[in-house]
Amino acid sequence: MKHRPLPPASRLGLLLLPLVSPIATAAIDSAPRLGTVVVTATRTEQPIEQALAQTLVVTRADIERAGSLTLAELLQRFAGLEIRSNGGAGQPASVFMRGANSNHTLVLVDGLRVNSATAGSTALEHIPIENIERIEVVKGGLSGLYGADAIGGVIQVFTRKDAKPRLDASIGTGAPSASRLAVGVASTERNLALVFDAGINDTRGASATNPRVPFGLHNPDRDPYRQSFASVKLAHTLWQGEVVSLSAWQSRGEAAYDSGPGKAKNTQTLKGAQIVSENKLGTNWSSRLSVGRTEDDSFADEAFGGRFKTAHDQVTWLHVFKSPYGHTSVGAEWRREKVASTVDYTEATRETASMFAGYLERLYGGQLEFSLRRDEVDGKERKNTGSFAYGYDLFPGLTAHVRGARAFRLPTYNDLYYPGFSNPDLKAEDADQREAGLRGNWQGWRYGVVRFSNQIRGLIAFTFANNTFAPINIGRAEIRGWEFDVSGRVAGVNVRASMTHQKPLDRDTGLQLQSRARQFGSIDLTTARGAWTYGVNVAAAGRRFDSRTEAPESRMGGYALLGANATYQVDKRWKLEVTGNNLTNRRYDLAQGYETPRRSVFVNARVAF
Repeated sequence: MKHRPLPPASRLGLLLLPLVSPIATAAIDSAPRLGTVVVTATRTEQPIEQALAQTLVVTRADIERAGSLTLAELLQRFAGLEIRSNGGAGQPASVFMRGANSNHTLVLVDGLRVNSATAGSTALEHIPIENIERIEVVKGGLSGLYGADAIGGVIQVFTRKDAKPRLDASIGTGAPSASRLAVGVASTERNLALVFDAGINDTRGASATNPRVPFGLHNPDRDPYRQSFASVKLAHTLWQGEVVSLSAWQSRGEAAYDSGPGKAKNTQTLKGAQIVSENKLGTNWSSRLSVGRTEDDSFADEAFGGRFKTAHDQVTWLHVFKSPYGHTSVGAEWRREKVASTVDYTEATRETASMFAGYLERLYGGQLEFSLRRDEVDGKERKNTGSFAYGYDLFPGLTAHVRGARAFRLPTYNDLYYPGFSNPDLKAEDADQREAGLRGNWQGWRYGVVRFSNQIRGLIAFTFANNTFAPINIGRAEIRGWEFDVSGRVAGVNVRASMTHQKPLDRDTGLQLQSRARQFGSIDLTTARGAWTYGVNVAAAGRRFDSRTEAPESRMGGYALLGANATYQVDKRWKLEVTGNNLTNRRYDLAQGYETPRRSVFVNARVAF
């Protein structure tokens, strides 16, 4: 099958990425510096340069200069992920990590799951970026530490947390028809710390669909989106050093969408709360006990809508034993998913009991890591997973590593129990993964290359059998590829770039997996001149198909999106920001029949005391 070549803008965007030489690069303010501490890769604190699993960090500085970007767009630009979206702000959005399905990525907010047990996805569109302190993205199978759904990797969102007192506010407006207001306060009094943040986003938006959307769903009217959010954290240090913290957050989004000639609206509320005890039980022994609950409550007021609510209750007890050469972690976890819906599911509750352990040791110029986990689902299905990694310092600042992992995803409630279209005998999807790579730093310069392979078995697919339309475990996928990333500084310009070249294939047909490109990546440039900071960025992807058969009519062409931003520090307290996205006003597709954002400009003012 012949395809037209990428348009010039897309080819230029992709060609720029590998041309950024490691020799001319160094750590930058908006990228994670050497010495940045991450926790998601091993569930314990470690410097980012020691993480063998590919780990990327989206910083608060990245978030502040993102303008009106959604969380999915932010991850595309700064974490090198593929995205899919059914329209603009507030419409369903998802990400693909290392070619795996969108429901193969586990999303955590402050350590808690927030996915829908019925759909199997996380409503990224309703997680407000203004309420985020940082995001850690770890690529590759992590079921050995986190259990189900971590086939592609893990995205962990950390809500705002401040060690110093602050009082700040931001207000912004943009074209076309977007506005935002956010306020925050952080205070400390002896052994007590309080953090509170809240805000609203309002976007009139264009139509979420275009005439190409199937089933006559297109309606040319505007589909506005309104979001309100808040979070609070309270932490108290007890006399013996134990830190007890209580946190809660909520985001409520109201999004209009197209469902034919009439109007339809989806109201979705995400929220979470947890209490955490962190304690030092010995010189080299620390403990963390957390009890939390998250909810995803969605209601669509149209003929094929209804209410779908998922509640996750989670208890995790983690112990870490440190030694001069590394650490050992052991833990236990209990999780319950409970569904309430206008759909009469035959089962409404699922419980998972887990035990896990991790080990990290640095010896003789190398680093050894492994993890083991056993999950028991409803006392019936048992899954054993884990990972193994070894890194060797070829010379100071350059490490070669190999890694292997086994991961899985549980069927959703829709797969198992949706009346008339389900199969209660479904098994989990399984994946085996391998990777090898080089990662280095030199005088603060960071660069890496990874070769990965992901084999997924028992993919759940719908088929006609016995005159019913039911899902069965028949699919197989194979994704092989290369990942490149580099960050640094040249001629006063900070540079960060990533690129992926992959073959995401259906092993049974040899065809390209739906909505996944063979090449994609991004490049971000920033520089400071006095009170001004300037930035320019490009996010690009190659052609994709919005079908499993590579049907010519489902072809979505490659694209490159140009963005720019400027910040002026008026004084110690005031800062003005201007951000432009899709400045070339490029028309492109992320899902066939759904509109994507056109050119936009957003102006924001921040004040901090």
